[in-house]
Amino acid sequence: MKRLNFGQHRVFIYNSADELKRAAAEHLGAVCTARAKQAEKVSIALSGGSTPVGVYQNLLKADLLVSATDKSSTAFPWQQILFFFGDERYVPHDAPDSNYRMAKEAFLNSAPISSDQVYPVPTDCEQADACAQRYAEQLSELDQHNNMPVFDYILLGIGDDGHTASLFPNTSIINEKNKPTAAVYVEKLQTWRISLTFPVLNQARVCSVLVSGENKAAVLADVIQNDKNICPVGRIENKNGINWFVDQAAASQLR
Repeated sequence: MKRLNFGQHRVFIYNSADELKRAAAEHLGAVCTARAKQAEKVSIALSGGSTPVGVYQNLLKADLLVSATDKSSTAFPWQQILFFFGDERYVPHDAPDSNYRMAKEAFLNSAPISSDQVYPVPTDCEQADACAQRYAEQLSELDQHNNMPVFDYILLGIGDDGHTASLFPNTSIINEKNKPTAAVYVEKLQTWRISLTFPVLNQARVCSVLVSGENKAAVLADVIQNDKNICPVGRIENKNGINWFVDQAAASQLR
């Protein structure tokens, strides 16, 4: 593993996507285990996409249910975790492209948790805006700061256009400052989505981004090395910095 520091960005570069996914799972496990010693509940916002699947599956492996920091026998605190989602497609929960369905199949169905620990984004409203409001109400049980929920851990990915969660370029949601969630119509995809907004991403206790593949190399380099970057993921300004879990292919254009 190679580490680079660029301002708020902590970039961890791994030889392969598999190594990246294992390391990200270890980091998530270590952070949650430490937080569980301080708080009754630990909140995670899960990411959609293909790369997180491997992270979630690694969480279920016995050798990762031990803290990666102190190597003690403290198991991953499944019973204390509350699982939320960074974004969701405005589709039924059993649809093939549902992030909730993906997470269930990847690990939630097999994890030692109860159904009331999982908070899928509502998608059964007549309008996406109404579902975004319902999701915001669910988030109200989390710690709050400046009228926004504070997640213990937010896991994100990026698209080759620089979007993260459902914060796409040239959409109204990227300018949302007053709501923790919002619905957005993504013209190029001809679909509605519901997403956390930047104020929530910016005040998470831990914010990590997964980046895998050569098709992400250009946007990653631009975000990390360009202070004036205006693509959505480049607009995250988390007060605790950002962890980037990156494979060699995605890091190929970093200098």
